[in-house]
Amino acid sequence: MALLPHEQATHLIQHATRTLVVLPPHASVDGQSSLVALGLLFARWQRPYDLFFPQTTPLPLPAFLPHPLSIQRELGPLSTLRIDVPLATTGAVHIEQQEKDGHLILTLVPAHGSWSQEEIRVQSGDDRYDLIIAIDCPDRATLHALASHASDLFQRTPIITIDHRATNEQWGHVNLIDVTALSTSQVIWQWIERTDPGLLETDLATCTLTGLIEQTDCFRDVHIDPRTLTLAARLMELGAKHGEIVRGLERTHSLASLKLWGAALEHLQQDPNLPLVWSVLTNEDFLRSNATSETLDGVFDRLIQEARDARVFAFITSSPEGVKLTLRTQLPYIAADIARLFGGDGTRDHATVLLPHTHDLVQTQLQIIDLIRQAMSRQT
Repeated sequence: MALLPHEQATHLIQHATRTLVVLPPHASVDGQSSLVALGLLFARWQRPYDLFFPQTTPLPLPAFLPHPLSIQRELGPLSTLRIDVPLATTGAVHIEQQEKDGHLILTLVPAHGSWSQEEIRVQSGDDRYDLIIAIDCPDRATLHALASHASDLFQRTPIITIDHRATNEQWGHVNLIDVTALSTSQVIWQWIERTDPGLLETDLATCTLTGLIEQTDCFRDVHIDPRTLTLAARLMELGAKHGEIVRGLERTHSLASLKLWGAALEHLQQDPNLPLVWSVLTNEDFLRSNATSETLDGVFDRLIQEARDARVFAFITSSPEGVKLTLRTQLPYIAADIARLFGGDGTRDHATVLLPHTHDLVQTQLQIIDLIRQAMSRQT
């Protein structure tokens, strides 16, 4: 009898030499909670793993999440080099290493005897990772965009996808996708509950409750059902602190974020015929708010929550580097396709394009929005 998806995922992890767990940049708090939860799971199972969460400007995870983890911001080595020599005639080997003229020189010193040229074999080693888990990656292009130099590895390595959104294309070899769940952290909890319920404890409960609270706006979402409330009650019974998580999430909305949100609302516009909303933020808006480009992610998330009828969200910002267009999209619209009109690229639901400086931001805005409208008309 064929294994179910959660059984397949567990089998792959238990037999993998080393697993790479990937979370795309601009991930929600739920995505970050899911990353931490998987780190806890791998540690409990004593399976080798690396967590990869690339960010343009590395920011700390929320302080109320468990933090016994190391998270990579850049993808490290993907393969190894293997030197194979027989020991039958030489005994133990001492290895010396030296760096010279930009080269690493390894010297193998046998206890006795020597090797002939024919006995020495040098070959590229295996891939460092033989399993990949992609959290909240709706399609393969999102994964490849994270590390283009690893495209070959991504093509030949088994992939498990984990998500709760209906927009996920279920493109992995094994897909843990539950569109009835309200957060990805809930999907992970349900997987562990079916596979190894003895692992369900306070830290995992904290990760799961954090994701649920963030994704449901503190359980105010219209899709809340008795199953979700029952799960939340159990998580708190296991030690997850609802009040601490809520206060922690509120603190993530910094004063700078609130000021930038106010500036964005002041300039917010909506297309009367298309599901498109946009706002323009000047360099002065960022300076007055004491905000950075990373602050914009939180403003985007809040805009998407509030403007539920929209499918394309655009921020046009001026900066010393030029005019930056930042896009978030939902199906049927593809952010990467829109960005290509401006000579840029991206993923299905996120894209950023840097355009030349302009002396007339109002006119530039009109030109940008007109091109976005054209792209949207072609995508429907």
